[in-house]
Amino acid sequence: MEGNKIMKPNYYKLIEDCIATGTSLGYARAHKHEDTPERVVLEEKIIAAIMEQVNENFVFDTLP
Repeated sequence: MEGNKIMKPNYYKLIEDCIATGTSLGYARAHKHEDTPERVVLEEKIIAAIMEQVNENFVFDTLP
């Protein structure tokens, strides 16, 4: 084996996936009961779904 190699995540790709998945989920949720949801509802659903994806994929520690 050629020395020790360190594996680290591609954070850009992980965040991109969270945003893409969250956008798709939020859009679908906003249209679940409304064919044409108000813009503010659409934005709220998308933002909430993106943050759910971020919270599922990242752990946030509090600083001392």
